[in-house]
Amino acid sequence: MRIVVENLQKKIRISPDKIKKIAYKINLPPKFTNLKLVLYFIRNSLVKKLNKQFFHKNSLTDVISFYLTKDYAEVFIAPCVVKNNAVLYKANFREELYRCIIHGVLHVLGYKDGTKKHKFKMWKRQESLLRKLIYEKD
Repeated sequence: MRIVVENLQKKIRISPDKIKKIAYKINLPPKFTNLKLVLYFIRNSLVKKLNKQFFHKNSLTDVISFYLTKDYAEVFIAPCVVKNNAVLYKANFREELYRCIIHGVLHVLGYKDGTKKHKFKMWKRQESLLRKLIYEKD
């Protein structure tokens, strides 16, 4: 797998090296060996536009994923939304950012969260990975 980090927003400092390090720690199944994963960090206005265009929701969200081909996927993360969610859920920003990276990658892997059953399965895997990453040294 190859990971590319593109920071297209300026409000919150993002360290591409740390982001790559975290994303690489999410062990992907062998079928994703040739995957190029691009993690975009974007402004709120762009994530809202993507949410409306592709999911018909006229609202902000923290992360949106697209598994476009067997060799290419994109994950869009809005750091300002992540920061607000961290405050809302009483988490620190780093933890919430890692959660969004994991969530986006899990969608690429095929996890869904449209039903309660799917959401629970995804949440369980996401939080397990998050605990593993949080308690490892960066």
